[in-house]
Amino acid sequence: MSVDITYFRIGRIIRSGAECFLCALEDEIERKYIDTHLSELVMDTKAREKLVQSGGFCNHHFYRMLAMATRPDSSDGHGIALITQSIIEKTIQDLQKQRKLGKENFPQTTAELLQENRRGTGFGLLSTINGIGDFTSSVTAGILWASISASAAFAFGAALAVAATTILMIHK
Repeated sequence: MSVDITYFRIGRIIRSGAECFLCALEDEIERKYIDTHLSELVMDTKAREKLVQSGGFCNHHFYRMLAMATRPDSSDGHGIALITQSIIEKTIQDLQKQRKLGKENFPQTTAELLQENRRGTGFGLLSTINGIGDFTSSVTAGILWASISASAAFAFGAALAVAATTILMIHK
């Protein structure tokens, strides 16, 4: 009788006590593919270009990659950074093309900014950037509040709001 390596893999996962051996097997294989992509394939410029042209990853897999890359024991932070940079650069190029078409054709909502197959990745990036901004502003306000006063924290927030409004008005 010929036994495939899959037999041993399934047996190992069943013995591990996983609630569902199929889910555990799927998770293990998915992690291996993500790890390989982040550590090796992401450095291939042509493969990265094809990935960007195809619209990137769905929300679920982009999040999985981000979670794996930001683990303390991971050295793949540069891989996710390269992917994200490439996707952002493509998005900026697409937006610049749209803007050149004229304001009447310029998208008005976040969903309209990206092709349908890129929306998941786009919303994931938007949420990540918003989260970083929210965290940074909260830490800054907390430090100002604790070290100077509550008024200093509110004044700093107001100054940033005025600066952002001015920048938006200039670049309109």
